Amino acid sequence: MGTRSRIGILKEDGSVESVFCHWDGDPSSNGKLLLKCYNTKEAAQAIIELGDISFLGRTLEYGDTRDYKRWRNEERPKRIDKTLSSYLSQFGDWSEDYLYLFKNDKWYVFDDYEYKEFTPLEDLEECKEFKIYNKLVRDNIPEIIKKEGKKCKYHIANPEEHIKLLKDKLQEEVNELLKAKTREEVLEEVADVIEVIEEIAHQKNWTSNDVCIKRLNKYFKKGGFNKFIVLESVEEK
Repeated sequence: MGTRSRIGILKEDGSVESVFCHWDGDPSSNGKLLLKCYNTKEAAQAIIELGDISFLGRTLEYGDTRDYKRWRNEERPKRIDKTLSSYLSQFGDWSEDYLYLFKNDKWYVFDDYEYKEFTPLEDLEECKEFKIYNKLVRDNIPEIIKKEGKKCKYHIANPEEHIKLLKDKLQEEVNELLKAKTREEVLEEVADVIEVIEEIAHQKNWTSNDVCIKRLNKYFKKGGFNKFIVLESVEEK
């Protein structure tokens, strides 16, 4: 048996039009889809006009979404409840696990267990989509994200993890430098590479003098790169 749900929309006259959905009715599935793909009155109404559905997809194209009319040629039209109370009172009669309702330009969810009042889907963690990074970022990035009105998850790396992530970050910044084209892009990526290198030195307890001495020793022994020399081959003895 699937996780069943009913998807409804509150009309201006106070009535509720709704359809039954057989599969994936939990907020982490249908709830997330409603938020991401059907978050307007017009999109919500388009679902209702299909009649009862087997499952909901990212679009209402047949195959992505399967309604009983196009699938089995069954007439299972939308249900109309004259009031919101009537919509709620029939919950459970159809073995539905969740009720969804679009009202005041928002999606809400209701059930008999966790969401005993209509709860905005946008407030539920399981309905939110997070872009996964799992990488080291500059110290002020979480605060910048919050100021943009977004939420983020992060943790403070332990010393061992920090060094590993710094090496990954160095590789990332070098790759960005190699892809940079304009003068400003190259300058910005060079600055990022230097920032990461200096942090690696700091975590290893190397001072700027330590790095400078090592660099100069190699310079006086092997030279720099300012003569544009390209080594083509070496004869092996």
